[in-house]
Amino acid sequence: MTKWLLLGGFAVIYFVWGSTYLAIKWTVGEIPPFLMMGCRFSLAGAMLLAYAKPKQISRAQVWHGLVLGMTMVVLGTGVVGWVESYIPSGLTALLVSVSPIWMMAMDAVVPGGRVPGRKGVMGAFLGLFGSALLVGSDVFQGTSQWIAVAVLVGSTWMWSLGSLFARYHKVEAPPLVLPGLQMFIGGCVLMLIAAYRGEWVSVSWRDVSVQAWSAWAYLVVFGSVLVFPTYVWLMRVSTPSRVSTHAFVNPVIAVLLGWLVGGESVKMAMILAAGVIVVAVALMTQDRGSLIRPVLGRKRCTSL
Repeated sequence: MTKWLLLGGFAVIYFVWGSTYLAIKWTVGEIPPFLMMGCRFSLAGAMLLAYAKPKQISRAQVWHGLVLGMTMVVLGTGVVGWVESYIPSGLTALLVSVSPIWMMAMDAVVPGGRVPGRKGVMGAFLGLFGSALLVGSDVFQGTSQWIAVAVLVGSTWMWSLGSLFARYHKVEAPPLVLPGLQMFIGGCVLMLIAAYRGEWVSVSWRDVSVQAWSAWAYLVVFGSVLVFPTYVWLMRVSTPSRVSTHAFVNPVIAVLLGWLVGGESVKMAMILAAGVIVVAVALMTQDRGSLIRPVLGRKRCTSL
């Protein structure tokens, strides 16, 4: 493995994940959010499963995919498309970046989890302060935006809960099978939600622009099919603390792209909050903490 290959992997999770927020913004303007995200994840999951070619899929793998599909895909990521119908992509990424704080807090109470050390606690308080800078400023205006913020905060909780479930509830599976199941099941649920909301009949496919279709294709190919295997590979060849640095690089990329390409305004509160959140998550990724107690009977997993 060469140094350039490793750097290329980090560049993928840094830039691609950070750029997905703007791609979502461009897409939900013409395709309803739950329909767009549902088609994105169901197709990406089907592509991963087709490439993996599993000989059989067990009930445990399906259950694992169902839980993660609901927590991480539907409630953790799927609602982001709806949220970006009300608030800018850069702000969305900044608020999502505090999810490691919730994960750290949840991990501290899970048997076998880790109690945060001094750096972790400092990072958590800084992260909450950074979020307060956004919430306490005039960045958000109107009831609909505040509802979107509340939904987004809830989605970060669900993403953190699903991440911890994936960490402590291990299931044997070939590479790409579990991520494929997770995205396919979650995508199908999102499409059912879209049907309930009447999104299938409300969209005019003829009027969808080339830009929206291109952004959606980018989300499928690069934002899902490429990123997930790259993330799994980096978790094997690098350290979790280094891989988790994408949590504070992504919002910086999102804010810059939203300003440079998406025509979004950047206010001083956003700049200050971005700086505080970056420092906060950096402290948390350097914190090792202490093990609460070991968990017996944990199985090894070969995938996410």
